[in-house]
Amino acid sequence: MNNFAIQALEFGVLGLCAVAIVATWRIIVKEQSREGYPRKGIIKLASVYMGFCVLLAIINGVVQLNGVAPSEKELRELRAARDQLVRIESVSIALQEVRAETIDQLPEDTPEKKILKSIIVECKSLFDNK
Repeated sequence: MNNFAIQALEFGVLGLCAVAIVATWRIIVKEQSREGYPRKGIIKLASVYMGFCVLLAIINGVVQLNGVAPSEKELRELRAARDQLVRIESVSIALQEVRAETIDQLPEDTPEKKILKSIIVECKSLFDNK
C-alpha cells in the first residue's frame, strides 16, 4: 500500500482520490471480516466516503481532461517561442565555431585556452542533450 500510495500521489488530486478509495475499500473489507457482526455504521460511513472519493475523482478527471487542449493563442505563442529558440541556438552554434577558431590561435598549454575549450565543450553538450 505504501509504494502504491507514493506512486499514486505523483498524479495529484486523482492519485489522492485513488489512495482514499483503496484505503476505504480496505477498511470495509477488514470490518466485514471481523469476528461477530460487522458494525453497520462504520460500513455505511466508509461506503459513503468511498462514493464521495469516486465522485471527486470523476469530477477532477473531467476538469483535467477539458483543460488539456491549449488555445490557438497559446499554440501561436509556443510556436513563436520555439522558433526564437531555434534562431538563438543557430546563432550560438555559429558563435561557438568562430570562438573555437579563435581559441585555436592561442598559444598551446595556456590556462585560458584550457578553460575556454572546456566552456565550449559544455555549451555544445547542452545543445546536444535536448
